[in-house]
This record gives sequence, structure tokens and C-alpha cells, in this order.
Amino acid sequence: MQTSGPAASSFVILNKITCPVCGTHFDPHQSSGQCPVCGEQVVPESAVMRFIPMLTPAWLWLKGGGWRLALLVVFVLYQIGLFIFIWHSLADAHVL
Repeated sequence: MQTSGPAASSFVILNKITCPVCGTHFDPHQSSGQCPVCGEQVVPESAVMRFIPMLTPAWLWLKGGGWRLALLVVFVLYQIGLFIFIWHSLADAHVL
């Protein structure tokens, strides 16, 4: 049966591993399996990536620069909501 996303690995990746090149201890889940000191790809990225069907694609989009558009949309929606709230408050106070 084919599932969407990366295939589940048959082995467990530990939280602390040692780079064979420089000897640095690091958490492969935080660095996508790449040594933060020398840049060696110690563990395949697909093995340490936690794929959550709805969140992972959205996170990758935000991380790739989509956060600017998301921030703009949130700001515009905030401004519209603030305008409606102020307009409604002034209308209730019979100021308009």
C-alpha cells in the first residue's frame, strides 16, 4: 500500500549522534541529518524528517519565503477587523 510522503524508515535515529568526520555530537532531527560544524550529511534527510501531511508542506512553504505573504495577509485581516470593530463601536455610541 502506497502512502503519501516519505517512506517510514525501518530503523530508529537517536537524538544524539557523532559525526564521523569531525567528531561533533549533534541532534540530527534539528539539523536535517547534517553536521552543523563540517556540513557532512551523516544521516539521510528523509530518515530524520518528521512528515506530517498538512503541516510539513505548509512549513516548507513558510520556510521558503512564504512567511512574507502570510504576514501580509494576517496584517490586512487585522486592519479590516480593527476598522469594523471601531466603526461598530462608534455606531453604537451614536457618534457617527
